[in-house]
Amino acid sequence: MALPTYKVYKIQWHLAMQDPLMPQAIRYHTNIFIETSQDGSVNGDIVSASGMSYLKFPSPSPDSFESFYQKTLLGELAVSDLEEVTGVLRSIPPPPRQRWFNPKSTKMEPCKVDGTLYKDDEEVPKFWKCTEWTNEKAIPALWAKGLIKMIDNDDVVGN
Repeated sequence: MALPTYKVYKIQWHLAMQDPLMPQAIRYHTNIFIETSQDGSVNGDIVSASGMSYLKFPSPSPDSFESFYQKTLLGELAVSDLEEVTGVLRSIPPPPRQRWFNPKSTKMEPCKVDGTLYKDDEEVPKFWKCTEWTNEKAIPALWAKGLIKMIDNDDVVGN
């Protein structure tokens, strides 16, 4: 008998405004949605001193929101693994503060996590936000731990 499972999706949302400092012309807010009424996403911004934070909260179906763009089925996870998924996601540091508003130039400028500016001879790392956290850290970590399982379905994204 098969264990009960939840479907796991990557969700993308339209942004109210595109970030002119990011290289892609069009970006989406990206998070992981586990179809059970649990929603885990990274929220916040990379300007505030605290950066982003991981949040887990109940949510209606993502496609019921006006800002919904698309959902991509990643696979499924055993109901009994839900708390382990939460533990894995909480263990991945979210995007920190990466820029600040400079009142002298009236522009957003790259900064270090502590708010200090980069010197001219220092390389500024690329900005990373919820999309990078989800695609480059969270989803690969869940695949690596074997928590997301493939479904025998052509619509599932491979690992």
